[in-house]
Amino acid sequence: MEENPPSVEQDKSNSTVHSKTGLIKFFSVIIAFLLLLGILNYFNILSVSRTFPSQLGWLPKQAQKANVVPVPGSGICRPYPQNFGKTNCQKAVEIALADTKGEIKNVALGPLQLDPALKITFQHQNLTIPNRQVWLVDIKLTNTYTSHDGKVIKFLRIQIPVDGSKAIYRKSINL
Repeated sequence: MEENPPSVEQDKSNSTVHSKTGLIKFFSVIIAFLLLLGILNYFNILSVSRTFPSQLGWLPKQAQKANVVPVPGSGICRPYPQNFGKTNCQKAVEIALADTKGEIKNVALGPLQLDPALKITFQHQNLTIPNRQVWLVDIKLTNTYTSHDGKVIKFLRIQIPVDGSKAIYRKSINL
């Protein structure tokens, strides 16, 4: 019995088949990895869209629900009408909890409260801060931190304007 040596054309076709199979395996692994990354991002397990918002901010994300802890004995937003201002009490609480992780201790309406030590100047002129109505949302922090002057911060007052503007003011408080 004589064995026929493989021809050059058979070698080319075999190498082409092997390279196509290798490319298919390579791209299927890449696609599976990207799919897994997308699923982890969607469920906020590994949020790559927050890490790289300018490049991957378009990826879909599951809507987060804020955990509102009511004040014992009453609803935290019950004293305030639902349609009060462009930002109502419930929306202010959701914004505050999205900004700062912790437990809501109190919600009130009042004037904007800035740190008295804060002095804002622009081109050597003192600026006056407009007197604006804000929601004052007091939060007991999940994770405390130490300020630059060595003070342990356990509570923050998140101030959200009633007029619907996007500004959020933070101020440490003692409760």
